[in-house]
Amino acid sequence: MGLERLLPMNDFAFKKLFGEQRDKDLLQNFLEAVLSEKIVDVIIKEEKKSRETIADKQSILDIKAKIQTEKQTEKINVEVQLLNRYNMIPRTLFYWSKLYSSDLQVKGDYSELNKTTTINLLNFKMKELSDSTFHSIYHLKEDHDHTQLTDLLETHFIVMPTFRKAKIDKRNPLHQWLMFLDERTDSDSILFQEVCKMNPSIRKAQDKFTLLSESPEFREAYEQRFKAQVDYNSQINGARKEGMEEGMKKGIKTGIKEGKKEEKKRDSSKTVRRRIKFENHC
Repeated sequence: MGLERLLPMNDFAFKKLFGEQRDKDLLQNFLEAVLSEKIVDVIIKEEKKSRETIADKQSILDIKAKIQTEKQTEKINVEVQLLNRYNMIPRTLFYWSKLYSSDLQVKGDYSELNKTTTINLLNFKMKELSDSTFHSIYHLKEDHDHTQLTDLLETHFIVMPTFRKAKIDKRNPLHQWLMFLDERTDSDSILFQEVCKMNPSIRKAQDKFTLLSESPEFREAYEQRFKAQVDYNSQINGARKEGMEEGMKKGIKTGIKEGKKEEKKRDSSKTVRRRIKFENHC
């Protein structure tokens, strides 16, 4: 019996796959598919994570890189999220701002700050995003005529549940990569094998992932990270449920209290009407 297939979109696994400079061609090919742009070079900011960091529910295992396109130098932040923490929009803007301004102290000149792009791979839907596309791209634009103020800010949201409902184009590079990342993809299927032949980078990524999955150390860290994410989500859901229950209790108490007030008002009103009736009768 073979080993259970791990999820490439587990943030620890994703970082091991795409966050190493020695295999920068994997990240380069993936980014070219997302950005629809030719990339000349990629420099990945490698960050070693301790066991404590991996097990920390709050730690972020994103990928930071600097790329050189045929037009300019750009900075990239890539993050994957399996579970909805309900903070994705302010979170990605915060990461963008930190990465965008990170060179300011060194250069000391606003005009030399580079275009910065955040890419968010989500395994859940967000109500703020359109259901009509699995890949949403945002820029700073004027409200009326939609002219772009600057290209310095660019944010991508790639929603896997929406992609799963889309018609797959096996020749589309982004579709190819999302098939690889999708937990529902059968890596032994004829379709996926065709994709691997079309895109050698995906074949390399699949081989690397298979090799990693066979490592007991990798699987242990993977499970540790997965548990931390599930624990975090359970904690948040538990707190939300507890808050709702507490709110209902308070609401019931308030309702009873208000009901008693209304009852007293009605009783008082009845007493006044009886008194007036009695006085009129007399």
